[in-house]
Amino acid sequence: MKHDKSLEAIYKIEGVGEYGLDFEHSPGVGPYYVRLYDGRYAASGFNTEQEAREELEYVAGLPRGDNGTQG
Repeated sequence: MKHDKSLEAIYKIEGVGEYGLDFEHSPGVGPYYVRLYDGRYAASGFNTEQEAREELEYVAGLPRGDNGTQG
């Protein structure tokens, strides 16, 4: 993952991880990223906010639709 200045969190699950926009994404690649704070997972290139949120919830082991906090 890149430096935090190129990333803007949209949705956070406190103490677990976040997804957001990657302002330096490559052309033709989705602008959303997902990362867990413990370093086990970080990925970018998601095309929609919904894809990124679902991926975060999946890799965090949360039931679908759990609430986090807005970024």
